Amino acid sequence: MRKSYWLQGLTIAMALGLSACGDDESSSSGKVVPPAETCDESYDINGDFAYWKADLSDFSFVKKEICERATKYIQDYVETAVCVDVRYDDYEERFEITMLDDGELKHLYAQIWGCNFNLGSDGAYYSLVNAMGHWTFSSCLCKEDAEGNILYRQSADEVTFPEIEWSSSSEEDYGDESSSSKRSLKSSSSMWGESSSSRFMESSSNREASSSSRAVSSSSRVASSSSLQSSVESSSSEFENGSSSSEREKVVADTIRNCMTMRSEADLSGYTVAYEFNDQYDLGYDEFEKNFAYLGVGKPDFDCDGYLVLNGKSGLKIPLSDDFKNKGFEVEVRFMATAPGDIANIIVAEPPGRGADGWQIRLDEVNGVQRLMFHVRDAEIDGVNWTETPIGDEEIAMDEWHTVRVKIFPTKSEWDGVVFYSLNLSLDGNVRFATEFKGDVSQIDYDLGIGYDAQHQGAYARKFFTGKIDYIRYKALPELD
Repeated sequence: MRKSYWLQGLTIAMALGLSACGDDESSSSGKVVPPAETCDESYDINGDFAYWKADLSDFSFVKKEICERATKYIQDYVETAVCVDVRYDDYEERFEITMLDDGELKHLYAQIWGCNFNLGSDGAYYSLVNAMGHWTFSSCLCKEDAEGNILYRQSADEVTFPEIEWSSSSEEDYGDESSSSKRSLKSSSSMWGESSSSRFMESSSNREASSSSRAVSSSSRVASSSSLQSSVESSSSEFENGSSSSEREKVVADTIRNCMTMRSEADLSGYTVAYEFNDQYDLGYDEFEKNFAYLGVGKPDFDCDGYLVLNGKSGLKIPLSDDFKNKGFEVEVRFMATAPGDIANIIVAEPPGRGADGWQIRLDEVNGVQRLMFHVRDAEIDGVNWTETPIGDEEIAMDEWHTVRVKIFPTKSEWDGVVFYSLNLSLDGNVRFATEFKGDVSQIDYDLGIGYDAQHQGAYARKFFTGKIDYIRYKALPELD
């Protein structure tokens, strides 16, 4: 079943936000009327040296609201955090945000569409912002004119922020008093008419009131702010090679689209790994934050319905972890092929050469017909040949969604109490193949591939999948006594 998104609601919200920006401030002649004086004062705008422009840049006053909102939002959970800089990245087409947090610099970014924006992260505060909603810019900073153009308030000079000064001692130190290297804020130019620290550092009671009044999604927020901060900075999401999630190189979609990042609302209880492909800035995101996928090859893409798009020349690599080394397991994938495959890998734990365990869910051309296949090999039984089993009798048509489930699971005989394993292959909710399974493929030793051969073997060019993948979910099935 297709994932549930808030895109329709977002579209309505955007329309309302844009109309709110423009209805009261645009004349029938199309002339943009300056915003209210109080709004100008709030963002320290000098009306004599301000103008409207369709493009965003470091001259845009929206930087001020981004900084203010980022600080207030993060301070609900991390009291020491304060925004100290916002810069426009022309290449990424977003604003990069620098936060000073207890003596350390951390980074966020703001994604802009129309008069709306939300926060994103490549590491710091990820658990706080990865499923947040969006905000609408104040009407004095962004509006729609009578012709439907989105305009942003600009400054004649670059909008600047207080500089960060490194010092060994200061009256405005942030961080532990015993630290040998401390940082302070030097106000080279006041953007607020008062110091940044006094502007942003709310009282504890005000912050708690703000936090309690905010509507928080249970799927995106943990109850305790301390546990949230811990999840951001802990090493629980480290890989076997020792690199943490904040250091990993994320897979960004080849084409950035005008849609929101939303985390899955599916019931993932029981699963241990889940790629829902809902974030165009992090296509390899694992909902359990343990087994992130990386760029394997090419340029994976994305669409706003939350699908990974593979063009027959791209794929993701999953670093091998113990989470995939199970005698009993279940893999479920929802996919749509948009072009025929030869021996097209959808998701595979495919070893190079011979003498190693492996399994593959593939779209194969069999006698000129596209067939969904499951290949499995237990090296202790046969280290050379694969057991190949069709999943259903029908041809897999192009541009149609299918859900495949592979399940190897233990069962205890009611007659003699002996535990044996079974293999079930399901397509679109119906079991198409069931048999006793004699093997054990838990001794896999190589990285997994999504959409391609992660081991670059001899038939590498033939193994690319072309189409869309809605999700890939994996669970370990415990052994029976």
